[in-house]
Amino acid sequence: MISRIFTLMTLVTLAFGGTWYVFRDTPQKRIARWREEARYFFEKTADLEKAEELTDKILQIVPTSAHDLVFKAAIKERRGTPKSLREALEIYDKVLSAGDANALGVAFLKARTCRSMGLTAQAQATLLSVVDVFPFEAMVELGETFLAALAGNDALRYFTKAVEVAQTRGDRARAYEGIANAYLLLLSIQSVRSSGGLSPQGDGAKSPEEHARAIQDLRSSCSKALIDALSFIKSDDMPRSADEANRRLIWAALMSEKMALVKQPGDAPCRDGVILVDGRRSDYSIRGKESPALLIRLGALRLMAARDEAQQLKGGPELFERDAE
Repeated sequence: MISRIFTLMTLVTLAFGGTWYVFRDTPQKRIARWREEARYFFEKTADLEKAEELTDKILQIVPTSAHDLVFKAAIKERRGTPKSLREALEIYDKVLSAGDANALGVAFLKARTCRSMGLTAQAQATLLSVVDVFPFEAMVELGETFLAALAGNDALRYFTKAVEVAQTRGDRARAYEGIANAYLLLLSIQSVRSSGGLSPQGDGAKSPEEHARAIQDLRSSCSKALIDALSFIKSDDMPRSADEANRRLIWAALMSEKMALVKQPGDAPCRDGVILVDGRRSDYSIRGKESPALLIRLGALRLMAARDEAQQLKGGPELFERDAE
């Protein structure tokens, strides 16, 4: 009897011990809990102070955690002050200096922060440091960096290289969109010069006829780049989900709106965009599953077609206006 009691007590002790072992608090569990809470405060409530406080707790336990250092840098960026942006750059430098090959992607975060601060040369150097590992992404980000710096020709050069190294149709479409954006920037600058808004320096000394030809060349080049970008939507490459399909068609509508900025006489890019997006809704099997953003964008495109391309619309602009509703 006594032996049975001892046996039972031993089993109970082991059971409680096992329960304690399973449910005990550990540094790993605390870190996981704090990460979840920090993400909540960062994304849901925008309580940056609380998010940073929790992240600092984690870094006291694992001070070299790239994941948590990058999250802290994101908090600094969200604050948006010159001081916090500099602190974010210091954190990115700390992560990159550790030499972890898995953390090289942090270079893109650093470059974007540099770009937002107007540090074009530093952003360029950061991106070139990872161009052998991420050739396409580096070229696209270099293009975006020089767009932000209003350096259209440099942006055009990098986006053109991005087309050359692109591996997928989607990547090529992104690169062609960048090329179109570079041409739009150059077109804006040329138009200002043509109207006398800039001092006559460089090509600002061109005759009005030369300016007109330069503007027409830029419009044609931009239009061609946008057509090349939209070929992705016309291809047999199918999205893997309804969400991806919605994103693609929103993008296609935006590209069609950009084409309206450089259209030639007789062109109807908004009408053509409506036809393309509407047709691909069926091909992508998302009729009835469209996101509000897609429906709004498609409605806007219909209204633009009715307003600006009435002569090219079968059934008249009223049909497009009614469908837009």
